[in-house]
Amino acid sequence: MTIEAIADRAGASKVTVYRWWSHKAAVVLDALLAEISPRMPYRESTSPLDALRDQMRSFARFLNGRRGRLLDEIVAEGVLDPDVGDAYREHWVKPRRDDARKLLGRAVAAGELESATDLDITLDALFGPLYYRFLVKHGPLTVAYAERIFQTVISGVASQGVRARLRLPAIEDSDLGRPSGRLDRESRA
Repeated sequence: MTIEAIADRAGASKVTVYRWWSHKAAVVLDALLAEISPRMPYRESTSPLDALRDQMRSFARFLNGRRGRLLDEIVAEGVLDPDVGDAYREHWVKPRRDDARKLLGRAVAAGELESATDLDITLDALFGPLYYRFLVKHGPLTVAYAERIFQTVISGVASQGVRARLRLPAIEDSDLGRPSGRLDRESRA
């Protein structure tokens, strides 16, 4: 994709395109945001964690589609051009993190997550692996992978009753970093 191709498709001159956007990634980011809106809304649900689980699945599908390929171009350009990187973080990352942080806050208020849960670290742990597979492409980015990440991360911060309701793997104190005789013996060995 080039500025020339964008101008041709829009029926405009390159000068007109450059007047509004400094480069193709800025055009693509604007088009992507206009098409999907600044936010990918979370499904209304009685459970914030159910909504989050659905969002992670939807996001994995999004990243594998045509719009995901556009996002890949924007991220790559953002590495090379600080203005594109800033625009990407301000108009793509920040609104989504804000929405997800609010949702996790609702999960804490509803008793689904432990009150001491660090929301930013939880967000990084949930969505970081999806972005990593999306960008590095070292393994498939599937809905099943998104589900496994959800289960693994939320198992560590969910309240006990919620783990059973969401059918999350049981977590022992030792898995949460709490001392246990078994781990203490293994670490000394």
